[in-house]
Amino acid sequence: MNGFQILKTAIDDVFKNLTDALAISGLLWIAVVAAQVVFVEKFGGMSGLEIDDPASVPVGLIKWTLLLNLATLAISLWVAVAWHRFIILGERAISVVPPMNGARVLAYLRTSLLIGVIVVVIVLAASIVLSPLAMSGGPSLVVFGYVALIVPMTYVVYRISPALPAAAIGNGMGIVDAWRETAPIKASVFQAGLFATLAGFALQQVGVLFAFNALLATLYNLASGWVMLMVGVSVFSTIYKLANHESAR
Repeated sequence: MNGFQILKTAIDDVFKNLTDALAISGLLWIAVVAAQVVFVEKFGGMSGLEIDDPASVPVGLIKWTLLLNLATLAISLWVAVAWHRFIILGERAISVVPPMNGARVLAYLRTSLLIGVIVVVIVLAASIVLSPLAMSGGPSLVVFGYVALIVPMTYVVYRISPALPAAAIGNGMGIVDAWRETAPIKASVFQAGLFATLAGFALQQVGVLFAFNALLATLYNLASGWVMLMVGVSVFSTIYKLANHESAR
């Protein structure tokens, strides 16, 4: 299975199982959408302000931004774990929202944070190397620097990504184990990361068309964010299953 087939399988997992995808994530994501819309309606007029003194930022804005971000993170983790369990174990939602699986969500969060630390280290190391190039060159070199950063970063994340579905189903696979398990399929993983990055970039560019209206931009970002979340989780699940298949041969 090449990288394009990995991405296609992930997309098919979402849209050929759309009823299950909506059963698992629909109500939870609607809650996120509603909260975001209320936030935009309440504070959207302040988004263009230039605030020189951070102390002058309204306390309400800080509080609601923090709460909204935490709620979005929690729901994203909840949905991700439930969707991994559906794709890998066939575990369907039997109520209006999927089971919380608190222990699995916490394990998923820990693994996500560890991967986040690895990403930060890569970004910092790459920035040290690439920043002189960006400052001394023109726009083309800036683009080159961005590509030189995002491609290896995505590759590393995809190589260790099986640790996430493993955490969701209680497999116990660590980061090092995931790296080792994906070694036989590293070329396909690289291709999948490249295609997924291009697809994500395309979705972001479409979002620019809605920049004239804060509410429309928010709704588009939430809709595209749902697609990216569900397909991204499916990609990780597909890589996990493919790596397991290869290791079993």
